[in-house]
Amino acid sequence: MTEGAGRHALKKLEGLTIAVPAYNEEATLEPVVRECLAVAPAVAAAFEVLIIDDASRDRTPALAESLAGLPGVRVVHHQENRGFGGSQETAFREAAQPFIVLVPGDGQFPPADIPLLVRAAPQADIVLGYRTERKDPLQRRIQTRALSFVARRLLGLPFRDVNWVKLYRTKLVRGLSIESRRIGVDCEVLLKAKARGARFSEAMVSYLPRSGGSAASLRLPTVLKTAGELFGLWLRLKRGTLRA
Repeated sequence: MTEGAGRHALKKLEGLTIAVPAYNEEATLEPVVRECLAVAPAVAAAFEVLIIDDASRDRTPALAESLAGLPGVRVVHHQENRGFGGSQETAFREAAQPFIVLVPGDGQFPPADIPLLVRAAPQADIVLGYRTERKDPLQRRIQTRALSFVARRLLGLPFRDVNWVKLYRTKLVRGLSIESRRIGVDCEVLLKAKARGARFSEAMVSYLPRSGGSAASLRLPTVLKTAGELFGLWLRLKRGTLRA
């Protein structure tokens, strides 16, 4: 594993899919997509923005269709809510370019930071963005520490931040068998990519306050279901039955 975002000049990728998972993100989706379109030509010779509408119940589906009228933008709609894991699975399957980055539709990651991930791409198959100086509420800080403990101590993933934006080499993650549906999916993908021989790098990136909507990951039922998914992941890893 290396950390290389600040040490290498930016070399354009041959192609990049910027996937934007969105569930009830009508307040932020359009500026996120437009910022992705503004950044993409500087980091990739060819690019697309792929909106993944996870069966949203607000105006997100209609807004996504409208944005799909812009050059380089297309949309996939889920007929039922599949969670962040299902959105990742769709992104990996649908990506048309050799690299893919998942940019949340909630606006908490600035697309202007994508070049920080791209700089490390030549040395890695997966570049993990990590957040610093986070000003989260107490509940999220506790959740983050617990997830970090599970990832490092139980799952053997020695990364600063397993749950933030990542740049992937598409061929490495295409066809992964993804079972998690919540934020535990990041640990699952990293474990299975590691089993496929992935090289990793890390890059410090930004983390912005949420400007609209609410974070589903903080709700107690979601927290409990995520804990169950992570326990199941650890159990399969321990038993040697984790399928890539």
